[in-house]
Amino acid sequence: ILVDEEVSLEPVLSCEKIRVCALATLDVFDSPRQLLVAHFTTPATSHSGVATQLAELAELLDELIFSSRTSTGIWMWPLHPSRINTAIAKMDILADSHGRCFHHRILAMAHIRRPRGGDCFIRLVRDTHGEACAYSFAWAHYYAQRLWIIAIFAAAAELVGATPSSQHVYWEIFKGCLVLWGLLVYIGTRRQDELLRANAVGRPSARTHIRNPDYRREGRFSSLAMRGKIIFLVLPVITMFTILVISVLLSIVQLNVYLTFSWGGCLYIEECYDPMIKHGIWGWAAEVGSDVLLAIVFEGFLALAKAQGNWLASVLNFRWQSDHDYASLMSSIVLEALGKVGTYAIIAFVFVPRWSPASAEAEVDCSDWLSVQILGEASLSCLRSRLSYEKRRFVLKRTMKGPFIVAPFLAIVIKVIVPWLVDKLEQIAHSTVCLCRCSDAVFDFITRVLALIFSY
Repeated sequence: ILVDEEVSLEPVLSCEKIRVCALATLDVFDSPRQLLVAHFTTPATSHSGVATQLAELAELLDELIFSSRTSTGIWMWPLHPSRINTAIAKMDILADSHGRCFHHRILAMAHIRRPRGGDCFIRLVRDTHGEACAYSFAWAHYYAQRLWIIAIFAAAAELVGATPSSQHVYWEIFKGCLVLWGLLVYIGTRRQDELLRANAVGRPSARTHIRNPDYRREGRFSSLAMRGKIIFLVLPVITMFTILVISVLLSIVQLNVYLTFSWGGCLYIEECYDPMIKHGIWGWAAEVGSDVLLAIVFEGFLALAKAQGNWLASVLNFRWQSDHDYASLMSSIVLEALGKVGTYAIIAFVFVPRWSPASAEAEVDCSDWLSVQILGEASLSCLRSRLSYEKRRFVLKRTMKGPFIVAPFLAIVIKVIVPWLVDKLEQIAHSTVCLCRCSDAVFDFITRVLALIFSY
């Protein structure tokens, strides 16, 4: 809890329901403040959940120090372990339902129906971590809710047999519905304030705004200098980053094509789409390895896009931290999308279709092409002339397997399963003693390092 330095803390110290664990004086952006770490001591007969207790504590503190808390920035935030983090993340589903029926809770849990009165989790995130973080969660909830709409159209298309190869009018209708759905999602999420208001969150008062510590006061020619930075610095950096992402991803696509059609020999075999046919288990290992590599590269570019978005937000010089965070988040999303969408656009609109009536033949001679002289006969430009339409479309489907199938499961393993295992190992290391004191110290050290890397 942050309060002004000159304010008396007697109401908090004398309150029986609050136990002050620590008290310190510090400077927050060159302003003296008092920092309190308080514990909410509830009665032993209380069976309320963590989320309810947190709301009660916030209400009690608001009554005690409403007139004396800090006038700028966040004045209170919770300190809790990962177990309580999970409880708070689920409180809009598992907390007191205020008389809601069971099926209403199920619909809210499946993101089919928004909880009555708004999403209290998003409201808590807004009040604790700012609008930018709340917008990210609100966008994810909105997108998950709208996925049920497209699921209905997808099920209908599956029932009538509408597929890309069926040449049926139902497939064209489904594509039109998909485009319309995408436009509706974009319109519903393009403005931060409207999306937060739709979740009954609203805008916070000026008291929760915090000044950006990197903000620089603007001079007389600041607008002209800003335009110059955007034209001569921001746009070239975005262009170079997009070219870098497209080049790296196309290189991995080139590797996948080489493993399948050149090393795997599928160029000269009619029904061959897998290097496993020629190389057995080694072909399967190479195929899986290339998918994992593409998934890792996707995660790496995501981290690079976040750093790039933070830099772009710093260049734009926002006064408030919430505006800086929002611009950083949206810039990173746009930067990541530019490179990845550009890569798949090249494959989908340049490599897969044949814009001339010439037929594909495996014996086409392209040895004098520059790409073949550099990359060999498995270059994308040469394979575009030598592969059939079915195999070129297979290349597009094959490149989507890594980022959209392997990458999510890889992220679950790295971000959920591995931290859980490391946390359990650390608990075992602290609760057990080995026969040898030296080996016990080594095991404790290893588990602490792993927990520091993956859990904390």
